[in-house]
Amino acid sequence: MTLGGFQNNGAPSFVYMYIDFVEVYPLTPLNLGANLPLCAGQTITLNANAGATSYLWNTGETTASITVNMAGQFWVEQVSGSCSQFDTIEVFNDNCNGNPVIPNNATDGTLFIPNSFSPNGDGTNDSFGAVGENISDFEISIFDRWGERIFLSASIYDHWDGTYRQHKVEQGVYVYKLSYKNNARYVYTTGHVVLIR
Repeated sequence: MTLGGFQNNGAPSFVYMYIDFVEVYPLTPLNLGANLPLCAGQTITLNANAGATSYLWNTGETTASITVNMAGQFWVEQVSGSCSQFDTIEVFNDNCNGNPVIPNNATDGTLFIPNSFSPNGDGTNDSFGAVGENISDFEISIFDRWGERIFLSASIYDHWDGTYRQHKVEQGVYVYKLSYKNNARYVYTTGHVVLIR
């Protein structure tokens, strides 16, 4: 509120009042909830807060909710005005009677790729890379949002530390391309990884 008194050449004074209203409201914390079991043959819907300005899931989807039919770690960035929030949830396989589902040949050509990591030096999830057994002819490339390749390796044991040319890259979503040989069968795949700082 601003009050002003104005007088010109002895004329009577005039008082002006200017009023503006600003609404201040609390931002609901983003919470995807506790880790969820996924029963065989079923799907799960993951929900961020409704009414935000934008959404970005590590799956590439940009809606408030996504439906998943496979186990893994899922991450969302939600922007409300100038505020950005992040949350992660783990969906794990379960046969829905209390015992985890384990593949019959879990060590026969298995490969696991995480979809987020946080290279902050705390000793947990500080690097990104594949983990597997009985894999050959492995190669992985990682690209930034402009399509520039910022990491290349032909070793499954060589993981990316979130740097490019000895500089830390920005927090965000990066694309990877992966090829490997599994029991005489060549596999080519692409995906996204979220770097969280």
